[in-house]
Amino acid sequence: MSDLPDAIEEGDLPGLLKAAIHRAEQGGAITITRNGKPVAALVSIADYEAAENAVDAALARRARPDDDGARFSLDELEAEVLEDGEA
Repeated sequence: MSDLPDAIEEGDLPGLLKAAIHRAEQGGAITITRNGKPVAALVSIADYEAAENAVDAALARRARPDDDGARFSLDELEAEVLEDGEA
């Protein structure tokens, strides 16, 4: 890729931005630091979208209620609705 370090201090980023973007486009990642502590990451849009999709999928799995195995026939459902006075 390049001789660019894996982490760049925030103040140094303007002078290295073009090279950092190029590395991200090639599949690399750059950690942006402030006072030596990671505060952001520069990654390719493909990597970003893949991570976002993985998070969305995990949240969807967590939000979906567990299947308790209960099944109802149409007759049972109809009887319950009629019992509740909703028909």
